[in-house]
Amino acid sequence: MENTTPAPREKIVYAAIECIEKYGISRLTIRNIAKAAGVNSAAINYYFRSKDLLIEEAVRISLHHGFSDWERFLNDPALSPVERFRGFLMDFFEGGMRFPGMTRAYLFESAMQEHYGSLFVPRFNALLDRFAEELSESCGDMPKEKIRFSVVQILSAVTFAILSPGFFNEFLGRGFTDETLRKKYVDHLLATVLHAS
Repeated sequence: MENTTPAPREKIVYAAIECIEKYGISRLTIRNIAKAAGVNSAAINYYFRSKDLLIEEAVRISLHHGFSDWERFLNDPALSPVERFRGFLMDFFEGGMRFPGMTRAYLFESAMQEHYGSLFVPRFNALLDRFAEELSESCGDMPKEKIRFSVVQILSAVTFAILSPGFFNEFLGRGFTDETLRKKYVDHLLATVLHAS
């Protein structure tokens, strides 16, 4: 019979992801990660040497899963370029709502420390570049620069909604935790900014 118990290092990484989600980066401690992983603090130091290296690994693993999900839209021949971009946006929105702590962790270095060489930013920009290229081919009359600006506008609007889902509750009558509102919002952005129906 095969042993399905995760190795201690893997348990620690997934406990760190869980704790980032629960406490956020700023309140994350070795102690709460150790407790969640069922190990002592010495085990964390043994495998990772520091909390920062553990956070980096947790973000890397989480990003790998996220990018695998997002890139599947680029590789779906059954969808038009706009449908692929919409699928990515909805998945990004949904993931951000389900895992706000990890989403903030992805953006922490760039947004809070103005460090843009992190694991997330270059890879995310490369992904957006691929979406923009596909959209350029399908929106032949729209200049490439305008498409790129449109992608940034749409992503910025979705990212703000993810980071502050209740900000417009009073104004809209409900928040972005409502899946129906998220879908309408993304469709409105695509129709308004990219003129896509």
